[in-house]
Amino acid sequence: GIFELEGLIDASRQHISDMKLELKEIKALWKVSKHLNCFICESKELVWKDLNMEDLEEKAKFQLKEVKGLHKCIRWCEAFASVDRICKEFLSTIPLISLLRHKSMRPRHWKELLHATCAEDFVSPCDDESIPLGNILNLDLLQLSNEVEE
Repeated sequence: GIFELEGLIDASRQHISDMKLELKEIKALWKVSKHLNCFICESKELVWKDLNMEDLEEKAKFQLKEVKGLHKCIRWCEAFASVDRICKEFLSTIPLISLLRHKSMRPRHWKELLHATCAEDFVSPCDDESIPLGNILNLDLLQLSNEVEE
């Protein structure tokens, strides 16, 4: 009878409990993902001359803390891996942006960098300090980290 299936019933209850937890945590992941996307979009709108690098880095680290604070039961999913990667990549660009903002950056340095990106029609901050950070981020700085660091 049904009483012989008690072990299966207990196992089923545990699976249901695990699924409920995963659903709850996936919801939390999407919330963190939405906040991260909003943060990055807002950051892209920041004006180059007004950038506060310490503030930007602090906020990016907060985003990473939120991602890392998600429950371990969802770390297997592609959505988590994607959010984690996006957050880490954004955080990794901040030191590169700081290098580009250094007072020693001259128009010739920008020309060399833009030549490496094949974005020769790009307007550099030397020519227009009011460009949004998004224009710089579109250069894909992580791929050019060696050129930026030179």
